[in-house]
Amino acid sequence: MTDTDPDRTLASLVEEVPTYARVFESLGLDYCCDGDRTLATTTTGVDSRT
Repeated sequence: MTDTDPDRTLASLVEEVPTYARVFESLGLDYCCDGDRTLATTTTGVDSRT
């Protein structure tokens, strides 16, 4: 597993690793319309063990 920079935007992460889209969708994270949000700002309340 590689480390992911929490300051990267959701859109940039999906652009680099398209399979992140399924993960974000399963967690209810919008990487399209809210794609300018960083991973750090979207993970509040998300279980990191998921």
